[in-house]
Amino acid sequence: MTKPIKHGNTYRVYVQRSDLRWQRITTGTSDRRTAVAIGDMVDTLRARRDWLILDAVCKRDLTLGQVWDAYRVDQQLDHFHATLNDLDLEPLVAEWKSYLKARPIASATRYVR
Repeated sequence: MTKPIKHGNTYRVYVQRSDLRWQRITTGTSDRRTAVAIGDMVDTLRARRDWLILDAVCKRDLTLGQVWDAYRVDQQLDHFHATLNDLDLEPLVAEWKSYLKARPIASATRYVR
C-alpha cells in the first residue's frame, strides 16, 4: 500500500515509474483521507501496470490531482490514454510536403490537403 507522507501542508506518495524506480510526488491535498485514496489509486494503476499514466505523472505532464479527478469518474482513464497516445503528425506532413514540392508533381498541394 502506498502510504501518504506529510510534507509541509500537503501529502506526497511514492509513484513507481516504468523503469521501476520510485519517485515522490505531491498529491496536492492536505486532506489525509483524500491522500490515502490517491495512494490507493496509485497502487491500482501500478498493479495493472498502467505505465503510460504513471510515467506522465512522474514527468509532470499530469498531476496526481488531475488523474484522481478523472479516476473518480472513469477508473480506466480512457481520456488520458487517448490524449497521451495522440501523435502529432504535423512535422511528418511538412516533411512530406517538402518532398512532394521538390518533384514535378502538379497535385502536391491537393495531396497535402
